Amino acid sequence: MTVQDIKKLVHYWADQVPDALETAHALFRSGKFHYCLFFCHLAAERMLKALVVNATKEHAPFTHNLVFLAGKADLDADADQLHLLESLNEWCLMARYPTSRKILETKATKNYAASLLKETENFIAWLQRR
Repeated sequence: MTVQDIKKLVHYWADQVPDALETAHALFRSGKFHYCLFFCHLAAERMLKALVVNATKEHAPFTHNLVFLAGKADLDADADQLHLLESLNEWCLMARYPTSRKILETKATKNYAASLLKETENFIAWLQRR
């Protein structure tokens, strides 16, 4: 892969992050907290995939596992950041395959979603400074 190809791929992933965060905010405002959390996952995934491409000089792997992607990007994430990624991983699956609507509605409270949304924004800002 050429340097130009790598730059294009990094931009491909990173350029989608603001839209995913904006959508997360819109879903939060509309009270769709479980979908807000899904888009938090999506924003983090896209930023991590940009960093994976930059670090490995290869295409990002076909996975939604944020902890795995953080490892591939060789991040020095702390325990709180890894816990956030694990929490967001849960929402990726629950929003895609809602086996029980009650679980989504019970866990995805307004306060919980607000907290994870803020943590996601802080995490992405940390990634962008790297």
